[in-house]
Amino acid sequence: VKQMSGGQRQAVAIARTMLSQAKIVLMDEPTAAISVRQVAEVLNLIRHLRDQGIAVVLISHRMPDVFTVADRVIVMRRGRKVADKTIASSSPEEVTGLITGAIEQV
Repeated sequence: VKQMSGGQRQAVAIARTMLSQAKIVLMDEPTAAISVRQVAEVLNLIRHLRDQGIAVVLISHRMPDVFTVADRVIVMRRGRKVADKTIASSSPEEVTGLITGAIEQV
């Protein structure tokens, strides 16, 4: 495992999760610091988990990745929840604005 790339390590971790029959998976920045090809592979694995009925909590600053695989987004700023939106009712720009404080949730 030490000689694997970041993306390969992520794939192994996700495969372990699938084998463990977990009901919920917490992923903290799973697409950070990996290649574009590896990002696509990790996102496909996340979709596979979702399609298997496994809840995935994805922590990420990469909005394109979030909007590719998520059903909803909960925005945190300074340790507080500032928004809870469906992906269909939001945009990457809105979420980024909520994260930075440029947009205030009404």
